[in-house]
Amino acid sequence: MTTKTDNSEGAVNKVGPRILALDDDADALRIIGLMLKSAGYEVSALRHPEKLAAALASESPALVVTDIMMPGVTGEMVYRQIRATVGRLMPIIVSSGTKLRFRAPHDPLLAFCPKPVMMSQLLTTVNNLLEEAAWARKQQEESQGEANDSDWD
Repeated sequence: MTTKTDNSEGAVNKVGPRILALDDDADALRIIGLMLKSAGYEVSALRHPEKLAAALASESPALVVTDIMMPGVTGEMVYRQIRATVGRLMPIIVSSGTKLRFRAPHDPLLAFCPKPVMMSQLLTTVNNLLEEAAWARKQQEESQGEANDSDWD
């Protein structure tokens, strides 16, 4: 978590990682945003999936929560765009009010969360994926360090 200081009163607030929430349903987006903000996360809300690439670049989220069915785009398309743009270390939660799912190769940083979203399940899933992503980044850094060390042999 990062720390922000409010200079007007000197109060210090803990601010969690930024989460990008993508849903064409304004009410669902508002509810997910409120749940995440109440748990201390920064939330960037996005209703238009065609703005996803720009939001990923400008917001640098630690995790993305996306609806599975939106006009002109599916959760699977969003998943593939994120993997192609940001890579495999971005945790993604796909939310659905239907039984729709999509096939993805074994991906420990992908989770499904049913709608209506329950706060406890959402926050548990977010926390688990962020921990898994941190572990995966550490493993990647260590393996890159070992590869660099072998260059000296």
